Amino acid sequence: MEKTQSDITVVILTLNEENNIANCIQSVLGLTHEVLVIDSLSSDSTVRIAKTLGARVVSNPFLSFDQQRNFALKDAGIRTEWTFFLDADERLSLELIEEIKKLLSLSPSQNGFKMRWRLFWNGRWIKRGYYGSTLLRLVRTQRSWCEERSVNEHLQVEGEMAMLKADLIHQNENGIERWHLKHLKYAELEALEYLKAKSKNCPKGSLTLKRWVHLKIWNRMPLFLRPWCYFFYRFFFCLGFLDGWQGLSFHFFQGLWFQYLISYKIKELEQKQKTINDFPETSPQERFERKQNQNMRLQK
Repeated sequence: MEKTQSDITVVILTLNEENNIANCIQSVLGLTHEVLVIDSLSSDSTVRIAKTLGARVVSNPFLSFDQQRNFALKDAGIRTEWTFFLDADERLSLELIEEIKKLLSLSPSQNGFKMRWRLFWNGRWIKRGYYGSTLLRLVRTQRSWCEERSVNEHLQVEGEMAMLKADLIHQNENGIERWHLKHLKYAELEALEYLKAKSKNCPKGSLTLKRWVHLKIWNRMPLFLRPWCYFFYRFFFCLGFLDGWQGLSFHFFQGLWFQYLISYKIKELEQKQKTINDFPETSPQERFERKQNQNMRLQK
């Protein structure tokens, strides 16, 4: 076995990913045989397929994405020097595999490596308006952790990082219905994270540039204006319209609809909190009845 195949574990987080897991695992077999699936108690064939393809499966009830990643790093029995985190709807290209093999054979001094995310939407590579986003996915196991954030969480490492040339491929096979259901949940989690960040100050030096921009600029924009600004920036300024109907649908759903839904969820949670603060000693049923009486008086 090659040195790189003994020094790296590929970790895949799953929950009902029977449509994606086989292609995901098969894409990494040229890099390593150490495939670890952290499964959140799937009810479909995900676990059976993963085991059939030789992966080691550890079941761990899902609490949040950051806890799943930290569980993998600290408690799932990874023995290799390096860990590569992969989502079930992502694939390693041959170019990326060869680059990682060569990199690890040189015993690099850095503790983490970023790569660009190449997203395919309905069979088309979305080249404009989104491509260029970078993700930290290859980390030295004992020098890495995941920030405490329930969604859109970022891996972090001690010391230096570097950039890889080849891309990580994202290609979801679950369909638009599953995508929408997942993003309904993500929107609620993002809203909770927004309110959490609003209520406390983050210590200096603890933020990546991307997280700093999110907290210090994005979160300070008017809630229902920022989705439109983001969509306009991606679709027009970054020429997303050149990617045809796939580009339009992706930027509309991910750049406008999803961001607008987050803003709506934030306002919804703020309104619920205001109601609780206005009537702190009343039960939900009493608050409902009080609201009904207020509406009846207004109608009169």
